[in-house]
Amino acid sequence: MRHILLSSQPLRAPSLATEIQFGIQVEFLAPPISPNQPSQNISNRHHIFHYFASALQKSGLQAAFLLDHDNDNADNSETQEQENQLRATAPKGSIIKTKHNPDMYIMNPLSLVQWLNAGAVQNPLCRYWLLQTSSDIGHRGKHAKWQPAQLSSPTLRESEANNLFPGINTALYGIWTAHPAKVHIASDCGLHVSVGPVSSEGLTVLQAQRVATLVIVLENNLLFHLGSPVRRSVHQQLIKASALVHSKAGSTSSPAATANLPLNILHNGTMNKALNILWDASDLSQINQMIAHYCKTRDPPASTALRITTQIHEDDSTINSFEFRHAQASFSQSFVDNWVRLILTICKVAFLPAEIYKLVVAML
Repeated sequence: MRHILLSSQPLRAPSLATEIQFGIQVEFLAPPISPNQPSQNISNRHHIFHYFASALQKSGLQAAFLLDHDNDNADNSETQEQENQLRATAPKGSIIKTKHNPDMYIMNPLSLVQWLNAGAVQNPLCRYWLLQTSSDIGHRGKHAKWQPAQLSSPTLRESEANNLFPGINTALYGIWTAHPAKVHIASDCGLHVSVGPVSSEGLTVLQAQRVATLVIVLENNLLFHLGSPVRRSVHQQLIKASALVHSKAGSTSSPAATANLPLNILHNGTMNKALNILWDASDLSQINQMIAHYCKTRDPPASTALRITTQIHEDDSTINSFEFRHAQASFSQSFVDNWVRLILTICKVAFLPAEIYKLVVAML
């Protein structure tokens, strides 16, 4: 899986960006590569991923999958033998090592040249439609032998949205039609959308505070309301994050909050304490600790659907972004397109000049 960390970065002067970049991750259960294959002889995850990555490649997308050990397979010696066979038969140059992730199998080795020409510092995982295992979803009953999987997009620019999501639609259709058995969406499969500004410094404290504020305002009646009710049991509302509920907050709003938030939000009794704590944060690490905490009053505990993630590049530089986990997984092009556009709109609003942002929030 992609490594997700949060680096401690020095506080920078607040800045806004109008252009954003994004990516999606869709969780699903992938069937055996042969519909008539007995379950006890099911191919391991690498063969399954190779099958679906090939379908993406045939659709015209640059595809890859991660090579990691199949810990779910009881016969580890057989698993290792299968992996060695895959490595031995792989075309030259198709398997590359990444610095912070498992080895990656590229369906078209020539695409590696494009990556190198574009700048070797960027994490190569950001350049491919990537298949990898997902530890967040279960597989039981008649799907017990199916492979928990996640399809991740490369880093996409706003032109993908402006052109009606050609890459996303092609990938969804390619996976859905690749196998006669289709794929299975379990109740705990999610659609995750990662969004961040296109800038060398990445996400700023001000941008993070603004996005989190919009989520607090919109989450219950919009983000969770538009998705499957199951997502409310998987994740809790941001306003109920333990750090925002139990931490001590000052009685007055910070200058940053006063400058960016309208009076109807600042004086809202339900949101006032959480927003005061959020806008008192001094760096991204502190904000992440506030919004990522588990709720202490829920059994079992649930994390918030909004989180800050960090992508580590090959030169050890990092770029922070927000990840929205409110929606259930889907291979419906219209649902995914509309959901991504909604998340992008929220982030675009968060990056508006202060007075315009203030007016928009006042109307919510």
